[in-house]
Amino acid sequence: MVFVSEVVVNDNPQNISERKENVADIKVTVVSSEKQFPTFVDFPTHSIYIKENFSDINYAIATITAQSNIRNEEIQFQLVKGQTAQTNKDATFQLTSMNSTTARLTLGRRLDYEVVTEYQLTVKILNKDSLASSKLIAIKVEDVNDEIPYFLDLVTGSVLENEEPGSEVMQV
Repeated sequence: MVFVSEVVVNDNPQNISERKENVADIKVTVVSSEKQFPTFVDFPTHSIYIKENFSDINYAIATITAQSNIRNEEIQFQLVKGQTAQTNKDATFQLTSMNSTTARLTLGRRLDYEVVTEYQLTVKILNKDSLASSKLIAIKVEDVNDEIPYFLDLVTGSVLENEEPGSEVMQV
């Protein structure tokens, strides 16, 4: 049995004429109670640390294994694209299936510690009964000394002759 509904969200402004809203259709499939959700078998449980100058797009940052818990063992892996850079909006990371039960997480684009220091990635798995599970992977970017320092404001200074050593001449 499938239930279809429409959901409306709005920002509830003080002036009703300025209201902004969005509408989405949702579909809920009811499955029999003997059906099982897929489960993660091998999944990173701690934060993963990556240096910002890491650039090997073929290296498996993490390998994820899941089981479908139904006769058809095939799992569909998804890396959920969030609304912010920290939640993979820019496809900084990619998730690729290796076989029917395993996927690997790889780098999709360059990291920059000065822009994003930590990512919260949501990995979703679905089995053929359309049942899903999800988990978060925390990735922390480690800073590399790659920024050249610069002066914001340069001025000239002056000092009286015979001034004591250590006297302030100017501040930059």
